[in-house]
Amino acid sequence: MSAEAAATPVIEARGLVKRFGVRRAVDGLDLTVPAGTVYGFLGPNGSGKSTTIRMLLGLISPTSGTARILGHDIRRDRVRALRGVGAQVEAPSFYGYMTGRRNLEFLGALTGPTPRALVDQAIARVRLTGRDGDKVKTYSQGMRARLGLAQALLCRPELLVLDEPTNGLDPQGMREVRELVRTLAVEDGMSIFISSHLLSEVQAVCDRVAVISHGAMVAEGPVAELLGNTDGLAVLRLACQAPAGVDPVAIASAVPEVREAQSQDEYLIVTAPAERAAAVNAALVGAGVAVSELLIVRRSLEEFFFEVTGEESSL
Repeated sequence: MSAEAAATPVIEARGLVKRFGVRRAVDGLDLTVPAGTVYGFLGPNGSGKSTTIRMLLGLISPTSGTARILGHDIRRDRVRALRGVGAQVEAPSFYGYMTGRRNLEFLGALTGPTPRALVDQAIARVRLTGRDGDKVKTYSQGMRARLGLAQALLCRPELLVLDEPTNGLDPQGMREVRELVRTLAVEDGMSIFISSHLLSEVQAVCDRVAVISHGAMVAEGPVAELLGNTDGLAVLRLACQAPAGVDPVAIASAVPEVREAQSQDEYLIVTAPAERAAAVNAALVGAGVAVSELLIVRRSLEEFFFEVTGEESSL
């Protein structure tokens, strides 16, 4: 990718609005997705996520506003805009009586000639080699999800758009998709835009996220920055009992790299890099303090999401 291409956002929306009657499903959305990122697009059910994705892909027209994909206006130059985009919107649908390979060949042919080598490459990328000759009706949900990703990869995309890719999957299937997304980003340098309501999954794979509520942006930025983890510090919570004359706060405060230590109810609360937890524990035990519990408390994306949307019950 050239320096100029890398500087061009893969997605850029300005003032994007979509009305259905009097209801605004998307309300003046501005969105910039840098090239080379795994970008999470989050919001409660009914917040406008899927509507936004459909406008970005040219499946529905915005009421007003503009959207550019890979530098091209989606309304005026849809073909060029989507030429480098692979997408999976909602659950992938395949012919169960066909093999996985035959499904890819058939679906690929709908948009033009699809060389066998490209099908082979997509199958290998999603780790279905050896199972591509089996009928899809024999596939697990996780395998179907990976086959859906293979279909999206047939165009050799610069940008991969995934709308709820782990929806309905068991934990193993979720893990497979998560690992594949990171592999495509790291090894293939692919830009990935992923919508999901599974916040732990998003936190595990995304570099940057946007959160929308009622069709409008309420938060956006790098995951570490939004969660306040840019300084590398964590909160250590210890349940401990000290003998007379021994001060756990003073002991913990003396450990190198500890930023702060204080008593809070029955706990000792220490702010320090997470990797210093063992040193704090060793110092306390060495001074005769009985430590019955040590927990590293990190703010989660789920907690942040509930704070900025106030809509926990709608997930």
